Amino acid sequence: MAITTSVFNMKGGVGKTTLTVQLAWYMMSEKGKRVLVVDLDPQANASHYLMGAKKYKDYIEQRRPTMKDLFEEYTSLSRFQLRDEFIYGVRTEQDAKLDLIPSSLKLSKILKNPRGKEHALNNFLAMVKDNYDVIFIDCPPTESMFTTASYRASQ
Repeated sequence: MAITTSVFNMKGGVGKTTLTVQLAWYMMSEKGKRVLVVDLDPQANASHYLMGAKKYKDYIEQRRPTMKDLFEEYTSLSRFQLRDEFIYGVRTEQDAKLDLIPSSLKLSKILKNPRGKEHALNNFLAMVKDNYDVIFIDCPPTESMFTTASYRASQ
């Protein structure tokens, strides 16, 4: 079962994404861990960093699922049958791996109607946590439903 940690600070530009990505990369490459990064920030900087600009652009243009879709469509456990479609494989080395649930700018639209959606992330991670040793959640620099969702999903 994975240990889930949110990287959160109310100020922007303090290195949350850099810390999240570097910790994830270190845990995978140096410690041989199975790591999942959840990009919960609508700016999607962790997604850009881990996927690269071209792959991220292609991913979004193909309308592949992002955190926005997870919050919009998968708020109940019964909807999680297609959970693998949310996970983007960044890198695999022997038994270690680094995966990502990408974000997009459209994630910010979720805040217009956040009611009942704060459970979606925890419900989703409950379904996949046995596949990982560590889960890092890169949070936006604001107090919002996303913060509540990350609190619920973290230890």
